[in-house]
Amino acid sequence: QRKAAIKSQEGGLTIVRLQAKNVPVVIDIDPNYADKIFMEDCLFDNVSETALIISNENNYCNQISLRNIDCRKVPVLVKYRRSNTQTLGSGNIYKVNNYTQGAHMDDMSADPEMKTVADLQPLSVLPAIAPKDIPELPAMSTWVNIRELGAKGDGTTDDTQIFKDAVEKYPNIYVPQGWYVVSQTIALKPNTCLIGLNPVATQIMLLESTPAFSGFGSPMPLIEVPQGGKTILSGIGINTGGYNYRAVGCKWMAGKDSYMNDVKFIGGHGSISRPSQAPRRPQQGDQGPKISSPTEPLANLAADKAWDNQYWSLWITDGGGGTFKDIWTASTYSANGVYVSNTSTEGRIYAMSIEHHVRNEVRFNKVSNW
Repeated sequence: QRKAAIKSQEGGLTIVRLQAKNVPVVIDIDPNYADKIFMEDCLFDNVSETALIISNENNYCNQISLRNIDCRKVPVLVKYRRSNTQTLGSGNIYKVNNYTQGAHMDDMSADPEMKTVADLQPLSVLPAIAPKDIPELPAMSTWVNIRELGAKGDGTTDDTQIFKDAVEKYPNIYVPQGWYVVSQTIALKPNTCLIGLNPVATQIMLLESTPAFSGFGSPMPLIEVPQGGKTILSGIGINTGGYNYRAVGCKWMAGKDSYMNDVKFIGGHGSISRPSQAPRRPQQGDQGPKISSPTEPLANLAADKAWDNQYWSLWITDGGGGTFKDIWTASTYSANGVYVSNTSTEGRIYAMSIEHHVRNEVRFNKVSNW
């Protein structure tokens, strides 16, 4: 790091709470390259040359954004390589409330305008480090293994009651590798930590046409997280099958300090299934129905009539919020990958992959503070 803390060539980086100290440059973008960089709640301390080097300024491919960056001994905030110009700092200690370089649009009907915006505020003292919003998992010594409580995880046996009893008795539950069949909603508690091994190897799943999730009616969640708590859900695959028409993968109503991490909503694209012993499902050109499930998907996805027949995979609602990190929600059987509704609780999303839904990938309805 004698030249820079980070060297980027079309890195497309989103960086939160980075602390860079005693370096000449924080981020150096390679010559003749544009980049997309977003930084928030960071600290730059004793940066001798410049915080950022932007190499291809005034390029429409640039999206450089800084939010709430505290600086001490950073005389130059940004240096522009082509024009050899600078955006200077604002004293010995200052805060970058907002810095953006790239195309700006004031509203949806406005023409894009290439410009640089720099809102810097001088400070007398360096603020405290921004608190992190990713909680630690509880100590492993406090975890209870769901298998030791009697769960089978064999993809066939109904483990519903084992899960319900475990949630009632224990706050921290470990779910090792296995496919755990349930037939009713698993309602967690405000302090539940449900921790799986891996979101493909560890699945909580519905069999096809499970009665409580079938037919017509209101949304029925596979996992339900109550209001106001600090629930943690980590390392779990949520599999609602292909034709459980009332199913919602997870209904999330937990508070701002809750956490969902490393969760995959199984179905359609990106599914990994065990080899089936059943006869091959008819494909295009064959006679027979064209409907699939996560365990027996159609090879010809365009002929799959099971798509878009369930409610949403992840439903954050009724005051739900918190941190959502490393989520893959690509079940083609669901109406949306994520639906957020009726909440003003703080929420934030890091690294969520959402794709392959027929109508909408994401919907927000009556939502603020996200």
